[in-house]
Amino acid sequence: MKMGEAVASHPNISVKTSLFGLKKDFVYTPTGNKLKGYELNIKGDGCRIAHNLMTAKTAQDLDTMIEKGERLIGNPNGNERLDIALSADKQFVALQHFRYENYLFVELGEPRFFEGEEAIKVTKLLDV
Repeated sequence: MKMGEAVASHPNISVKTSLFGLKKDFVYTPTGNKLKGYELNIKGDGCRIAHNLMTAKTAQDLDTMIEKGERLIGNPNGNERLDIALSADKQFVALQHFRYENYLFVELGEPRFFEGEEAIKVTKLLDV
């Protein structure tokens, strides 16, 4: 999957293997925190919020979304999906947006990465 490859190749992510190489943990190197993956199915207004999140150009765009009280809440019947990799300390977030078309989830752009203060702002918009 493109998201996993992109996260693994990020310069601030290291891959730690354990249990004789059977288990792999992705670690945000600057803080030493493990990443955890989430899948958030969305529909309706959530699709618009996800698009705005993926196309935000500056931290001020994220601040505007937070001030408006926007929150990306999952819906099990959603026709879009947001894959999320989040460090335990919320200092790193990776996002990948998909849409369900012709019985498959199709990528809507490249994975997006947020670190530090921007990552914390992004987590305020996510229901994870």
